[in-house]
Amino acid sequence: MDPPNKRALVDADPRRLTWRELDEEVTRLAAVLLRHGLGAGDVLAVQLPNTVELVVVYLACWRLRMVVSPLPVQYREHEVAELGDLAGFAAFLTAARIGDRHPAEEVRTALPGLRVLLVHGASVHSAPAHGASAHGVRVGGAPARGASADGGPDGGGSLPAGAVDLDAELAAVVRAEADGDETDGAGADGGEAGRREVGEAVRAYAEAHPADPNDCVTICWTSGTESTPKGVPRTHYDWLAMSWATVDAPRLTGDDVLLNPFPMVNMAGINGMFLPWLRVGGVLVQHHPFDLPTFLRQITEERVTYTVAPPALLTLLLARAELLATADLSSLRLIGSGSVPLAPSMVRGWQDDHGIGIINFFGSNEGIALLTDPHDVPDPEQRGQVLPPLRRAGHHLELPDLRAGVGTAGRPRHRRGGRRARPSRGAADQGADGVPGLPAR
Repeated sequence: MDPPNKRALVDADPRRLTWRELDEEVTRLAAVLLRHGLGAGDVLAVQLPNTVELVVVYLACWRLRMVVSPLPVQYREHEVAELGDLAGFAAFLTAARIGDRHPAEEVRTALPGLRVLLVHGASVHSAPAHGASAHGVRVGGAPARGASADGGPDGGGSLPAGAVDLDAELAAVVRAEADGDETDGAGADGGEAGRREVGEAVRAYAEAHPADPNDCVTICWTSGTESTPKGVPRTHYDWLAMSWATVDAPRLTGDDVLLNPFPMVNMAGINGMFLPWLRVGGVLVQHHPFDLPTFLRQITEERVTYTVAPPALLTLLLARAELLATADLSSLRLIGSGSVPLAPSMVRGWQDDHGIGIINFFGSNEGIALLTDPHDVPDPEQRGQVLPPLRRAGHHLELPDLRAGVGTAGRPRHRRGGRRARPSRGAADQGADGVPGLPAR
């Protein structure tokens, strides 16, 4: 489900989707991508906040064997131009407005030779269209018939030259579904015949281009603190291997409700929340940008069972009891945190005072993901300071110095002496843009 403040970010109201509605939207977007000549091997850059639409983009692209390259929403023309050149973007999907910016215009300026620019929010959403969902929300964000891309009282704005009004394209798919029903004399079935026809076209393409687990499915980007951000390609196998841990550590099941405050552009958002949710089939509650009152309200109203937060915020909440008094935390079982060794007093405070375990995460876009959880390391003081591969007494894991050679078959060297690795960056700051207490990515 969308963050409740979605309209402040983009020109659309918050939505909640069932699994069936999500599948229908994924199929519709896949149909639009195919219509514009996109398919297996093409790299689609996406720049959207944490919304339902971002989830749909990932799944639609993977259904077509495409590669998703997610960009933080704060990236501007300079970064877009550099990364587009490095990754060879075939298409770019964004919104007409994100906050007070107009990223579609920035993308057109940065990438004048881009093949396809797809834009959400360019149409005026003033009346329901075919395919309204049970929640009273237009399926696929369909605009009112006759709406133009010239903006209106709800914001939006005109489309850059050559850009595609994505909402209008999705509305056309919805109308094709309805028209298919009318042709078949099955209009009373809620769109089943038309949806089958659209779905069959997408399925036929997917069957002709079967996914390989070694396919590259994402190109995420390092922070660029030393130079230009570097692209990190990952395959199905890569993400599957890492997401076992992020499902197992919080003991997630289909009954869990996950609150995601991290942008779904890199390790924390994708591997920490998005993939675990997909693997267990629970509920994903999106949050963006970080706002503490909204965050606490979502925990209370959505009965969240698992979330992630930076250490500074967790320390603040323990010290400011009046802040926590505004929320009902009774549903919350576990919280993931990281980026620095966690203060033992903070980890113990949450466990002793609130009965909530803290999972210690370490990870990076270009590296691995490590963690310790309350089940494997019950002692909160030890859990906040040590990660699993480093718990073996008398050993220190050291990455190879490439200047000195990597040794036998590139194996990392182990040094005796009992030194403890103290990570300077972790999963919590891989995608923590906008979250206080963490470096911007």
